Amino acid sequence: MENEVSQKTIEYFLEKNNITDPDQKAKVLLAMTDIVYEYNMNVIEHEKEQDAEKKKKIEEELKETENKIGETIKEALES
Repeated sequence: MENEVSQKTIEYFLEKNNITDPDQKAKVLLAMTDIVYEYNMNVIEHEKEQDAEKKKKIEEELKETENKIGETIKEALES
């Protein structure tokens, strides 16, 4: 069964990381916008890709990017 790969909103990542306070959201928004864009561009690449091995590699990159988003949020909140 293929993993569900779909584009995600900034709000999705905020909710996933339990960021609900408007001040915290504002603090992390600029830090994560480019990374979320990168994530969604990889999703588009995944959708277009026909080769199974390349799709799997893109899925790994998506997981890494999700982790990077989480780390970026933590760093932004700590600063």
